[in-house]
Amino acid sequence: MKQSSRLIDYLIFTLLTLLLFFLAFERYLVLPDFLQVLGRTHPLLLHLPIGFLVILALLPLLRKKIQQENLSIFRSFLLDIAALSLALTAVAGLFLAQEEGYQSASVNWHKWSAVAVSLLTYGLLLWNRYFPNRTQVYYPVLYANLAILLVAGHLGGGITHGKDFLLAPVKADKALAITEDMPVYTAMIQPILDAKCVKCHSPSKSKGGLKLHDQNNLLAGGKNGPVLIAGNPDSSELIKRLYLPMEDEYHMPPEDQAQLTKAELQLLHEWVQAGADFQLKIATVAEGTPLSLAIQPIWIKLKSQQEAPTARYNFPPLKKATLIKLNTPFRTVLPTASGSPALAAKFLIAQSYKPAYLKELLEAKQQVTSINLSSMPLQDDALELLGQFPHLEKLFLNGTPITGETLEALVNCQNLQELALSNTTISKDQLAVLSELEQLKTLYIWSTSVTIDDLPELKRMLPGVQFELGYQADPTEILQLSPPRFLNKNTIIAEDETVKIDSKIPGTTIRYTMDGSQPDSLESPIYEQALSIDIDAWTTIKAKAFNPGWMSSDIAILNVAPAGQQADTIILRTSPNTKYKGLGASSLMDGTQGDIRNFQTNSWLGFRKEPMEVLFDFGEKPPTLNKVVGSFGKRMESEIFLPANVEIWGGNTPENLQILGKIKTAIPVDFEPIQTEGIEVAFDPSNYRYYLLKTQAREPMPKWHSGYRPGRSAWVFIDEVLFY
Repeated sequence: MKQSSRLIDYLIFTLLTLLLFFLAFERYLVLPDFLQVLGRTHPLLLHLPIGFLVILALLPLLRKKIQQENLSIFRSFLLDIAALSLALTAVAGLFLAQEEGYQSASVNWHKWSAVAVSLLTYGLLLWNRYFPNRTQVYYPVLYANLAILLVAGHLGGGITHGKDFLLAPVKADKALAITEDMPVYTAMIQPILDAKCVKCHSPSKSKGGLKLHDQNNLLAGGKNGPVLIAGNPDSSELIKRLYLPMEDEYHMPPEDQAQLTKAELQLLHEWVQAGADFQLKIATVAEGTPLSLAIQPIWIKLKSQQEAPTARYNFPPLKKATLIKLNTPFRTVLPTASGSPALAAKFLIAQSYKPAYLKELLEAKQQVTSINLSSMPLQDDALELLGQFPHLEKLFLNGTPITGETLEALVNCQNLQELALSNTTISKDQLAVLSELEQLKTLYIWSTSVTIDDLPELKRMLPGVQFELGYQADPTEILQLSPPRFLNKNTIIAEDETVKIDSKIPGTTIRYTMDGSQPDSLESPIYEQALSIDIDAWTTIKAKAFNPGWMSSDIAILNVAPAGQQADTIILRTSPNTKYKGLGASSLMDGTQGDIRNFQTNSWLGFRKEPMEVLFDFGEKPPTLNKVVGSFGKRMESEIFLPANVEIWGGNTPENLQILGKIKTAIPVDFEPIQTEGIEVAFDPSNYRYYLLKTQAREPMPKWHSGYRPGRSAWVFIDEVLFY
């Protein structure tokens, strides 16, 4: 035992000496790779000494249950292990602090407090060894050491998880109340950055010299310059890193961290595209724009969180047996929130509705706070029943045949806050009786006889109520048509199939092109429902809608191709990336094209580190072929480029193939639109059994791309191969 303790003493002394030496010459410290690995064990090691020190502090509680001699042996053992693990943890932490992004005041305080804990623990070890009975010094120092350890842990948690990580749950100002008058950046953009990015890009930990905790630092960028270019998300490093494939070393956030949702990604992209205006308010974002559409799902989520029920209901919950009985195929009755006694009732299937169903709900009249009767065939006397629900807060009567003659029956519902009467025959004058509902906040009355001209009088009758009349068209406003719709379920066209296009607006003219040019209102051919477009090769169709009195639509684009000859067997001679392997070889001839905007679906195979090689076996009676078309994705901000070249080889045995054709693609000089492109390789007519398709990724990527590194190749994504 003494020999092992002496060995541990030497190890601890050596580690602490190295620690103090490294601290003295820290600014000259350059670590080899294997020591960087040791540094990254710091988060793993630090839990061990914490546990040992806590046990040491609790040992006095065992004095009456364990013999003094055994207790002393156990205490000495724990001190040896605690001091050794602390010294090793401190050295690892010092090595980790040399990595980029850990230069801050918080890191320095964490470092020196951890060093103090290590030295004090070693001092406790020596004191216990030479003065085991003088506990009047030992225990005060031990508890002081634990206090310093708590400070060091708090600072470490702040570095790893963000400022005030420990106290965040009990802080009073937990969330900012979001309103339409707030800037999009304040309400939505910065909260996304705080949740997903600031952990590694904060004042206490700024990897790459980048801090994202506020506007000024976001605009300042990092050590490599700005990360945000207003109006150009494709060139903004912040956006490009988010869209990189997950396993890419430059993808952000790192793979093991919480990732941005699709809605969050879209919002960031469209905010930058719209100019990255830090003062742009939610209410002033133009409707129908890409940014307004991206805001919508985030806005709905924020509002639902803020409007979560906070009321304290003083009525008892409904008996479980009664709740079960009230739930039928034509009526659901469910709690409004977990653990809440408040219930929401919804009536289903108008054809099966019976007045008795509403009367039965009176068994829960004390608990029901929301009733949805939209589209049900109600009679006016139903409102007499609804007036018997004293705690009703929300009532939806949209699309019901009520006339409004008995609307005064709802005056008994003094807790009513929302009332929906849209698409009914209710009149303005009948709404006057609602003035007695002091809690009423919102009244939905679109598609009724009430018009926008009635609003001034309604506001006088019902002050404090918000009236929702739906969209009110401005007669001077010129609206933009929505893009034409391609109705084909699949873009690989069968022999007897045609391309079909439609528009939602009657009287709209659709013009299209098939030569790559932009459709216009004069020269481009007109698509007619009776005239189908026949496709005999890979074709990009661009369609645009025109209608007098409307702005022309944006262009709709569809890549289509005729179904080609099917191979008997497809063999991948090189393997795609494990995360982008689709459904294997079958993905290449399944007759379904993917959307490169969502390259993580099973339609796509992704290759990067080695060329793509796919062998096609057409069996013992192969057809005569003279061209092959590969459907490749192009999404440059995600480092997905068209292949640098595509080759087709042929032969009657897999071992004896000859090159039949080759195509080289042009080197792009800037970001190009996200799209799928068909690359065609023609060759002399042949009827070989085997064909080998090879692609070579672009290596390196162009120097103008932020992902450029010597020897670093782009991605190649392919989803379909067609032989003709």
